[in-house]
Amino acid sequence: MEDTKQLILQTQESYYAYIKQVASGCKTIVDLLNDGDIGNAMLALSHLSEGLVWLTNVEKLMEHHSFKIESDVQKAERLYQSIIHALETKNYEVVAEILETELHPLFVELDQLRFEEIIN
Repeated sequence: MEDTKQLILQTQESYYAYIKQVASGCKTIVDLLNDGDIGNAMLALSHLSEGLVWLTNVEKLMEHHSFKIESDVQKAERLYQSIIHALETKNYEVVAEILETELHPLFVELDQLRFEEIIN
């Protein structure tokens, strides 16, 4: 039981650290796009996509262990779908705008949130 509690706490700490990385990563991707480094921007966007899936999975796992966070990772996933659509038309300006004005501020806000134990 103690091992499970420790693993839960470590997972939560990893979640918080990743939220910070996403916020700064959005800025990095915007810089890459603005510099015309599309290849590295696409690589970073693929990492972002994987990260959003991981964050969602952590939230579900934490809920299974009676922890809840009032995040809006689903909104981030919806924004990422808008990014995908803009990428399909190679509209990198729209991608940068979504990252800078919507996704980055969202993750700055999410950085303030913490998991809370659900007491039944």
